[in-house]
Amino acid sequence: MSETNGSENGTSATPATGQSVESGLEIVRAKRELRERLRAQRRTRSGSDAFNAQNPEVEPRMVEHLMDLITTLPAGPVACYLSLPTEPPTGLLREQLRAQGYQPLIPRIEGSQLQWAMDLPDTTWDVNEFGIVEPTNNFVPDQSEVLVQCVAIIIPAQAIDSNGMRLGQGKGFYDRALETVVHNPVRPLFIGYVFDNEHINHVPHEAHDIPVDVSVTEYAVRWFSTPD
Repeated sequence: MSETNGSENGTSATPATGQSVESGLEIVRAKRELRERLRAQRRTRSGSDAFNAQNPEVEPRMVEHLMDLITTLPAGPVACYLSLPTEPPTGLLREQLRAQGYQPLIPRIEGSQLQWAMDLPDTTWDVNEFGIVEPTNNFVPDQSEVLVQCVAIIIPAQAIDSNGMRLGQGKGFYDRALETVVHNPVRPLFIGYVFDNEHINHVPHEAHDIPVDVSVTEYAVRWFSTPD
């Protein structure tokens, strides 16, 4: 595993408008264009025989790197998620979190917010309008404090840049969730989880976008900041 500061990778997925986007409309447009290219890239990868052959190695490598990071933290809940077929898989990761004493918490979309449930053997699931599998029981009683109690939040992304800025799916659920804890004196570690070729030079971002502290890929752990 390599450990670096920032991204060493260039990529064709840099925004079409370059890094000098200024207006809010230009930023939104640049995000949309980048998101569309990355989604197409993921669909191509997931349908590739080469990727499918490599995937049994990719997931264990990513989990090993992430668990090396997580096990430096105190025991406690870890906010995670159920991956889509095109995303870095989280099935083995959730197993390893439980095995090491870190209770995974899985989100469910409720209106404009995320609600969190414990990932337990008797947790039941359904599929929401976005095709995402969500929990239907074992919800944490005090949702207002759930992320405060987490030692880490593993955050889905389509790309992460050299400053830790993350491109999400465009609905803002995670930005709203992170905003509830980002200014706390002590807060969870924000971990981005992407494939290595999704580390790019620049992600267009707005004032409300919150960077991750560290990213994990199949090849590297990259630190951007350390929460107090």
